[in-house]
Amino acid sequence: MPDSTRLYKCTIDMEATYGTGDGAATAIPLTNDSFPSIEKEDVTIPVYDSSLGRSTSYPGFLTWNMPVKFYLKGPTTAKFNAGTASELGKLFRCFGLQETLTALTSQAWKVRDSGHESATFTVNLNGVQYQVTGARGEELKINLEAGKATICEGNVRGLYNAPTLVAYSAPTFADSEVVPQNVASMAMTFNGATHIIPRMSVTIKNVGDYVEDINSPNGIYRYEITGREYEVEGIALRDSSNDLEWWSNLTTPTPISAASTGYGIASGNKYDIDFANFQFTDVKPAEYKGSQAYTFKGAINKHATAASEFQIKIT
Repeated sequence: MPDSTRLYKCTIDMEATYGTGDGAATAIPLTNDSFPSIEKEDVTIPVYDSSLGRSTSYPGFLTWNMPVKFYLKGPTTAKFNAGTASELGKLFRCFGLQETLTALTSQAWKVRDSGHESATFTVNLNGVQYQVTGARGEELKINLEAGKATICEGNVRGLYNAPTLVAYSAPTFADSEVVPQNVASMAMTFNGATHIIPRMSVTIKNVGDYVEDINSPNGIYRYEITGREYEVEGIALRDSSNDLEWWSNLTTPTPISAASTGYGIASGNKYDIDFANFQFTDVKPAEYKGSQAYTFKGAINKHATAASEFQIKIT
C-alpha cells in the first residue's frame, strides 16, 4: 500500500570549493523518487584455510549516483524582473551550462567548455539525510511532447557521504505559483522550415570520470567532466520540406540550424530551445496515427559560439 507518511526534500548548493557547499542551499522541485544510490567496488580477501566458504569482502571506491527528474518552469515575475534565476538554474549549472541573466529580458543557460561548476545535493527522506558533494551532471534529457509539460530526466554523480539522521523540514518554493508550461505554440524549425513534430527530445551527454587520489577520502579527488555530446531524436510528419531535404542532409552530411520560437504565455515562463550545427544521423520512414512520418536522430556539433551550440532561454 502507498506510504502516506513519505516526506521528501532536496536542496542544491553550488560549491565555490569543490566538495563543499557555499552555504546558500536552494530547495528544488524534484520528484520524490530522486535520491542517491551507492556505487562501490567490492574486494574479497583470499581464503587461507581449507574452508569452501566465502571470505569477508570489503567495499572500496564509494560514490553516489543520483537520478534527477523535474518539470521545466521559470521563476516568478518578480524574480524574472530582478534578473534572478529560478531554483532550476543551479541544476542547469551543475550539468555544465553557464548562466546569463538579464533583468526584465531573459534568463539563459548555454554550454560551458571549462571551469565546470559542482554542487552539493542534500536529500532528506523521512528524517534520513543523504548528501552528494562534488556533484556534476552526467546526462540530462529534455523531453518535449505536444500538449504536455516538459519533463527533464538525468543523473548526477558525486562523492560519497555517509547518511545521517536529520529532522525533516518541509521545502518552500518562492515561485510555487508558477506552473510548468505545456508544449504548445512552439514553432520548431530545421534549416528554417517549420515541421509538425508530435514529440522530440534533446539529451546533453557529459562524458565524465572520477580522478583518483590516495590522499582523499575513498581514494577520489573529484568527478570531472571531460567531454560533451548531444543526442536529438523525435518524430515529424512527412511534408514537402523534409521529404527529400532530410535524406540529402543525412547522406551529404550537412549541418543545419534548429530553433524554436518559444512556448508558454507568461513573462518569465516562456522557453526557447535552440541549437546550431545540427546533423542528422538517422532518418527512417514511419507511421504516426495513420499519417506518414519520419523518425529522426541527430547530433549537435561544436560551435564557436556557446549560445549557438546549445541554449535554453526564458523570456
